[in-house]
Amino acid sequence: MSNLHSPNHGGILSEINLTVEDVDLLEFFGEANVKLNLVRKAFPEVGITSRGNTIKLTGEKKYTQRAKKQFELMVNLLKTYNELPIQ
Repeated sequence: MSNLHSPNHGGILSEINLTVEDVDLLEFFGEANVKLNLVRKAFPEVGITSRGNTIKLTGEKKYTQRAKKQFELMVNLLKTYNELPIQ
């Protein structure tokens, strides 16, 4: 994770790399990344990219931390219930 100051907004920019482990990636991301795209819509101020089981979050720290918590919740739900319904 790295931090930089944002010249435009005065906030601290953050880059977080998450590794998704021990879950079915198709169930996690959804077919055609439908679930990942829902998270992108929920956090428009965060750049969210994925490659394999790695998710990269970029943006102001307060927003990337919120998105990180959302992904952690999704992993925990999937580990607990073996599915991640779209709601």
